[in-house]
Amino acid sequence: MSAPADPMSEPLAWLLLLAEGRLARRNETAAAWDLARDAGWVELTGRREEAVLRERHRGAVEARLDHLWPGWRAEAEALRSAGERPTSAGWQRLADARRRADLPGALPASLNRRTVAAALRDHSKAALGPADHAAVGVTAVTHDNLLRMRPHAGLRLARDGASLDAGSLVALCGEVCVTERAIRAGTRLAGPPPRAILLVENLGVYVDVPLPAGWCAVHVPGWNTRMVAHLRDAWPTTPALLFGDLDPNGVAIARALRAAWPGLRWFIPDFAAEYLPRAREGRWPEDRGDAPPVVRQLMEAERWIEQEVFVLDARLEADLERALGAG
Repeated sequence: MSAPADPMSEPLAWLLLLAEGRLARRNETAAAWDLARDAGWVELTGRREEAVLRERHRGAVEARLDHLWPGWRAEAEALRSAGERPTSAGWQRLADARRRADLPGALPASLNRRTVAAALRDHSKAALGPADHAAVGVTAVTHDNLLRMRPHAGLRLARDGASLDAGSLVALCGEVCVTERAIRAGTRLAGPPPRAILLVENLGVYVDVPLPAGWCAVHVPGWNTRMVAHLRDAWPTTPALLFGDLDPNGVAIARALRAAWPGLRWFIPDFAAEYLPRAREGRWPEDRGDAPPVVRQLMEAERWIEQEVFVLDARLEADLERALGAG
């Protein structure tokens, strides 16, 4: 499905023709270029799909603009004052600069990145650039992720001299969830460290995987790995294992996390090869790199295994202990 046409494309193309006297045919200028050619308002040059304005038709172009964009004269001056050409990119930069100038003088200490994008860009999912971050000043732009844990015995959450037993939270809520903003505000993981940390990619596995005594399971949802650094920094000497899908995305996530967390072990059950008959078809990238034997088998067969199939295998908990000891 093609993206909807930008309603500003045609008016900006006419403005560009007036300002520079010539117009090249591009996707964003095609409507104006075709109309101008068919109406005889332009003359084709020797260059491919380039046209120059016939000055005697300048008034016709202005009339077209008056119809499409009654305030175009003021906006043309605003573009000139900002040093921008009347193109989609120039118009976007002018609009962004105006939104930055219109920000309230007092902002909260933190704002979600999508709130900031909605205020400064065309929509909430737009990427933020250096100018956007500069515009909000000292306001922290947050992703508002969650550190979601099945904690080990003894874990406490501490802040400003107060602490809370994580076991009490588990009794009430089923698990422990600490927001990014709470961590920014000073909440920390206290008490004795776990025997091991198990990072789990998929939600179903995170809630259902049988944990050996003293282990802490943490949900790391796919590529959303921003909260992992807090665990690494809180328990720098604690062994950590990653348990994820045996598919191209899971392998890429494993490699990225291991690069960011030296010593992180990639846990693949010893019995994983027995599940090869349950593997599903799926293509792998050409550049496959080094991989454990069972993953190499999957790559060569163009198949993959989702981690959920291992959860009810009675050997899984013992295999986690084995992997910890093997490290």
